[in-house]
Amino acid sequence: MSTHTHLSDQPTLFEMHPEGTEPPVSQRVITPGCLLPIAHNLVVDVSRATAILGVDKSLIVYMIKNGLLQGYQLRPSMRWMVTYDSIVHLCDKLRVQYHIRDRRPKLAAGRRWRDVDLLPFPISDTVTVKDVATGLDVPISLAYKLTEEGTFESYKLFGSSTWRISKTSLYRYRDHLRAKLQTPAAFAGRPPSRKPKR
Repeated sequence: MSTHTHLSDQPTLFEMHPEGTEPPVSQRVITPGCLLPIAHNLVVDVSRATAILGVDKSLIVYMIKNGLLQGYQLRPSMRWMVTYDSIVHLCDKLRVQYHIRDRRPKLAAGRRWRDVDLLPFPISDTVTVKDVATGLDVPISLAYKLTEEGTFESYKLFGSSTWRISKTSLYRYRDHLRAKLQTPAAFAGRPPSRKPKR
């Protein structure tokens, strides 16, 4: 399977004209997709957008209506279409905002990221604050505090959404704690432990 999607495998863009330079309407030829607000190979349907971002359709619509994503529908009863670039922009912005290192492989010319590479870390590597509390055996309030302090790689899609935490970064945190526990220097200068009195 190819690592990335090749642009040449997708439909060709229709010709775009700078504003005011299109020929008179009477001279224009109707071609497939020419009346759409954006070329159809630059958008994904709402189902694919939900799979990329790991949310339901209603949240995709919320994000469009609140300017977090760009999209359109031809009429109210029809499905939404979301611009691919707005999804990429959102994910890139999250990496910067939450200081998450970009681990995606380098792109060759003319290729796009795979859908699973767009988010700061994959859905399959994502856990919740409740999972943090369970794994560390701490109150949920402390799990929130650790997350908000940046102890783990984490982000929110937008302000009121839930935290998404990298499972990989949780295990790195555990390994860090274990390393400190096993460092002999941590016990240097301490008196030998005594058995508790009965």
